[in-house]
Amino acid sequence: MHHYVTVEDIEQELSYHFTEDTTPPVSVIEKFIEEAEADINGVLSSVGVAVPLIKEVSPGAVAMVRQAVIAAVCARVLGAHAGIVMDEVPKESLYWQRYRDFVNRIRERPMILYDAPFTKVHARISAVLEGDPNYHKRNFTMEDEF
Repeated sequence: MHHYVTVEDIEQELSYHFTEDTTPPVSVIEKFIEEAEADINGVLSSVGVAVPLIKEVSPGAVAMVRQAVIAAVCARVLGAHAGIVMDEVPKESLYWQRYRDFVNRIRERPMILYDAPFTKVHARISAVLEGDPNYHKRNFTMEDEF
């Protein structure tokens, strides 16, 4: 049983009924769902979300995550349906962009998952390196005496 979405959700999104005789078949779509859910769970876990609890206590966060999983799976389904082609079809690109946007938003601001249970809080620290316009030489060292 899937945690966030089902094959029926994908069928509804794409307005297409899949069987074992379609390309891709239902069994492959189920694999795509499992992989997309594992990927998004990894992203959620990396920002401190208590993944095992999210479905039980976080209807808002789950609704957002469902959209991302649907986007990733639809992109893969469209890619598989197109067969061996060099370029993504426009709708496939749109779905990938939706997925990437969601993942980037979660990584930058995990608290947009407003009702998600967090196991830990991550502080984001970005380094300013030499050569950066905001870089300043240090004024003091550990050896300085005052």
